[in-house]
Amino acid sequence: MSFKRIFAQGKEEWQRRRLEKKEKRVLKNLEAELSELVQLLGQKAFLEKVVPDGYEELVKKIGLIENEQAEISQRSDQALLEKNEKEKNYQQQKEEFEKQKQELENRKRELTDRLNMENNILKTLQQALSQAEQRIKKISQERALLQKKITEPESTAGDKDECQKKLEALALEEAELLGVIKSKKEEIQTQSQRVEPLQDSLKELKQKTDLFRKEQKKMLDLAQKAVNDIKNELSGLEKKLGAARQRRNELFKELGQALASESNLSQVLENEFKAVKIKKEEVAIKKQTIARIEAQKNLETTSSYRKMLAIISAALLLFIALILLLFIL
Repeated sequence: MSFKRIFAQGKEEWQRRRLEKKEKRVLKNLEAELSELVQLLGQKAFLEKVVPDGYEELVKKIGLIENEQAEISQRSDQALLEKNEKEKNYQQQKEEFEKQKQELENRKRELTDRLNMENNILKTLQQALSQAEQRIKKISQERALLQKKITEPESTAGDKDECQKKLEALALEEAELLGVIKSKKEEIQTQSQRVEPLQDSLKELKQKTDLFRKEQKKMLDLAQKAVNDIKNELSGLEKKLGAARQRRNELFKELGQALASESNLSQVLENEFKAVKIKKEEVAIKKQTIARIEAQKNLETTSSYRKMLAIISAALLLFIALILLLFIL
């Protein structure tokens, strides 16, 4: 068989397959529309209560599902209200905890500032006491040196008099410093009595804050869990409602398919019945069209189509190989 004939028959088969796919897509849409119309027929018959005798069991099943849907919807509405209330409660608790937390932090800041101030005063007093005590030690060292100098043979009367005056001055300074030391110790004791209660208050506040944070986390976790639980319930109810709707729609379709074959239906269903009938005819026509297209298929054109694809694939591979070879060279 020549290449010309292979490609002519191959193209013919390609066009046939393309048309077949197109018509099948149209058929699929028509069948979906028919399914929807059949469902609407059954649904209207149920809602208008014009179902002929013989379908009582089917109507009963639909009614049970309708009741189930109503119960689920009612519980969903209640659960939604509960969710909103629980979310509001969670937010209120969170805001109240934040307020209490801020009060504790303000109290801690206030106590810390007061403690720092009192500690600074205590530190100043302790530094003054330390300076006085160090000066007392130096005075003792200076006194010993002066007393030693007085007893030295080479010291003159003038030297001794000068040393004596210095000793008297040191004695006065020492007495004054001892008074300062006594005074500072008393002040330090008084100041320490101011510092210790503040330290105890801060320690107590820290314990209270730690306990508050644990309690806050516990309460907020419980409130959040309550919100999550009701959200999970709502999600489950939505799934149940969706499943119930799906079952109800399937039963509507079943009822609609049965009614579509009836010859004596209520006038209330006339428009829906006609729409189903027309759509059925469109589906039947489209199926006949597809059948004719499928009937055009034969072994020779199918073989040519496969050969054409093989030739095209080989040509593409050869082209790619040549391009790669050019780049390599």
